[in-house]
Amino acid sequence: MIKETELRNRLSKKIKQIPSDKLELLENFILKLENPALYKEEILSFSGSWNDLDKDTVNDFTERLISRRVNSN
Repeated sequence: MIKETELRNRLSKKIKQIPSDKLELLENFILKLENPALYKEEILSFSGSWNDLDKDTVNDFTERLISRRVNSN
């Protein structure tokens, strides 16, 4: 197994090579690793998004989703 110091050095070098426009994405990823509850809250923020849709529309979305997954393989 790689020693922690060696791994940290490799990661540091890789971070320095990341394009500037990707740094914010990296920071967000690290924050999620440090505090998984933040990610959970982000996902849960979508909870209830489809509450105002009627049952037929939700069923249609669900059926299309399944067929798309089958056809994409």
